[in-house]
Amino acid sequence: YGQSQKQLTKQERILENFKQLLIRALKMVLVGELAKGITHEINNPLQIILGKIQMATIGLNHQDALKHVEKQSLQIASLVRTISDISKNRTGDSVEIIEINSFLEHTIGLIRGQIEKRGIEIHLNLDKKSMPIHSNSDYLRQLILNSALNAKKRMSCGGQFTVSTNMIDDNAIQIEFKDNGSKLEGNFNKSILNYAVEMDKLCQLNVDLGEITNILLVKELGGVIDYQSHESFGNKILIRIPQNSQDTN
Repeated sequence: YGQSQKQLTKQERILENFKQLLIRALKMVLVGELAKGITHEINNPLQIILGKIQMATIGLNHQDALKHVEKQSLQIASLVRTISDISKNRTGDSVEIIEINSFLEHTIGLIRGQIEKRGIEIHLNLDKKSMPIHSNSDYLRQLILNSALNAKKRMSCGGQFTVSTNMIDDNAIQIEFKDNGSKLEGNFNKSILNYAVEMDKLCQLNVDLGEITNILLVKELGGVIDYQSHESFGNKILIRIPQNSQDTN
């Protein structure tokens, strides 16, 4: 029994290390994806700033120019700060109070330009009620960005991307990501974590690496994830996260 217990503890430690390494590795992939669209996200505000400065130098509406310069500068600073935050290696124990609707709207806003450039319409159906949660903002941001960028890949010729939120049983929130892109491939009902130590079996599952990361992130947040996919309506991903991550401990 003692020997079996030691072996089990060792396997659990290997699994936990693997999960953290995978999350960190995919975080760097995410930063790379964001970097691809950063030119568009920064160039547009810069053009507006330059235009307003030129108007101010010839004496046209100084106050209006200053307001626009401030707004666009803050937008650029927010994007750079977010990419910097994502790059940091924080632990799953780093939790804070987050208002999910404003957090989600801001996070989607960071990549709205590069998604809409693909001909994809973004719709946010956010619950009107305030929905604060006590959770890991780093994991949550990575989860939202992953879901949006994964949907973009599935809609190579444009489409509809909808994000909805609502309360579940007054102690959990639900986020729904919906797209009408190509049908998700792979078996999402298998317990991926059971294969985590055996990399060859993990590869045989034929599951998109971005979705593997999302499954791990949701698990780290104490939530559950459900996939619904069909050729006729596209894909619907339902994520339920407890309002207080400590409730799952």
